[in-house]
Amino acid sequence: MPKNKITKKEKGTDIPLKGATIALYKEGQNQIIQTVTTREDGKGVFKGLRPGTYYYQEIKAPMGYMLNNTIYSFKVNEDGSIEYGENQGIIYNEKIKTNVVIKKYEETTNVKVEGAVIGLFDENGNALIGANGEQIKATTGKQGTITILNLEVGTYKYKELEAPEGYILNDTMYTFTIGEDGEISYGINNGIIYNKKKPDEPDNPPVDPDDPDNPPVDPDDPDNPPVDPDNPDTPPVDPDKPTEPTAPDIPVEPVKPNTPNDYIGNLPKTGETLALLIMAVAVLSGSGIMLTYNYIKMKKQSK
Repeated sequence: MPKNKITKKEKGTDIPLKGATIALYKEGQNQIIQTVTTREDGKGVFKGLRPGTYYYQEIKAPMGYMLNNTIYSFKVNEDGSIEYGENQGIIYNEKIKTNVVIKKYEETTNVKVEGAVIGLFDENGNALIGANGEQIKATTGKQGTITILNLEVGTYKYKELEAPEGYILNDTMYTFTIGEDGEISYGINNGIIYNKKKPDEPDNPPVDPDDPDNPPVDPDDPDNPPVDPDNPDTPPVDPDKPTEPTAPDIPVEPVKPNTPNDYIGNLPKTGETLALLIMAVAVLSGSGIMLTYNYIKMKKQSK
């Protein structure tokens, strides 16, 4: 008896599809008379068909593909030949394509965060590359969301690549799965990435009240210590590296004081001594003559 082969292919290609279940109906009957499941080559065979008109329809799609529930027909002639309809016995299936939405909120709130860059990865954590040769990524808009279009069945990972301005980067890797029916299963975060806000930075750094002119050392830049404004060319002393002490000055040996019998100066030589004696005698003689003269004059005046 005649056999009829039905073929399953991916739409727009010649790729055969395994695992599709196809039901067969006889014209004028509403009940299924046979079912086949396509093999590796994408074919399913209906056997023992008598002459007449038949209808067939896919009732289960291959994994990762959308169900094609169009009803097709073929005719078995008296000579056993088969006449197909316009589809030529081929059922095409489209891949399931799902749009996935990821959200960005401020931590512990429902505040939507704009400006976060989120990247897409495969289930092994490898970056997924798009048609432009770069990783698939998108930036959250005013609603705090991105939408990734036309994803096929499978498991994916995603994480934040660049944090929004004013927020701390959340580089946690999250996961979602697209099922065979196109349904999305998010992890415990429900497709939401939360960000902590950065702490506010003071406009003015703290000032030491005991030394207001000397700014504190920046802990993020300890190699750039503060400079003494009165002596900017002299670097401050590092307390962990004190300078080596200098050797003390050697005291000068004290001078022995003079005794009363000590004579300070140059002693006269032998010739100089004789001259000094003659000069002394002359002075004394002159003094005596003057005293005698004054005495005689006083006597005369008294008479």
